[in-house]
Amino acid sequence: MPDATDPSTVLSTVEDDVASVWTYVSSNDYNNAIDGWLQYDPDAPCTEGVLGCLSEMTAGFGYWMNMTDANTLEGGGNPWAAGNIAPPSRIITFGWNLIGHLGDTNYAVGCIFGNEGGEAFELGPDEYLATLAVPWLQIIGYDGTTPTVLEKTSILEAKKGYWMATRGLTSGLTGYGYIYIPVPPIGYVCPT
Repeated sequence: MPDATDPSTVLSTVEDDVASVWTYVSSNDYNNAIDGWLQYDPDAPCTEGVLGCLSEMTAGFGYWMNMTDANTLEGGGNPWAAGNIAPPSRIITFGWNLIGHLGDTNYAVGCIFGNEGGEAFELGPDEYLATLAVPWLQIIGYDGTTPTVLEKTSILEAKKGYWMATRGLTSGLTGYGYIYIPVPPIGYVCPT
């Protein structure tokens, strides 16, 4: 988790080169989103609750950064905050989610999210014992020029954002799922 979540603090090492930052939240838990989008503009910072305002940057979310010049964002944090708490997590909803990889280790997509469709516990060639079985349909990465569809054997890189499409359990049924920092079962080694 970042040491601080205020966008101006998180972006302080690159803020002179940031034109805007965007995230997408399909969840109703973010009532101030405009068609799912939240934005931070360093020239006109907003406050929490203002329509369309990105007032917090935290682990588990993916962010689109519109830069005026190339730069590298540096920052710190601790995935395990002090105290006896649950591991960091992020709510995902059925449909599209802009996610960030929780943790600092690269893992195969299937190791974190299970096989396509959310089947996690049938191990075979290229099948994984997932930390969390999420009924995902597609995960897309972007390197700044080309979108790439990831497969279950593709590597999900730490410190990068991804689009993830999830499906409902039954037609018309919606609900929530969570993604957590990966903690593979004892004795199981996730491909990296």
